[in-house]
Amino acid sequence: MSYYTLWVIAFGLSMDAFAVSVTKGLCLIEFSW
Repeated sequence: MSYYTLWVIAFGLSMDAFAVSVTKGLCLIEFSW
């Protein structure tokens, strides 16, 4: 495990969490209408 690999994994996880939060936000907006 190199430093670069850890950075890539951390970046991937953060992007995944961001995508999930955006999707949840869109779903909440659709349900609120």
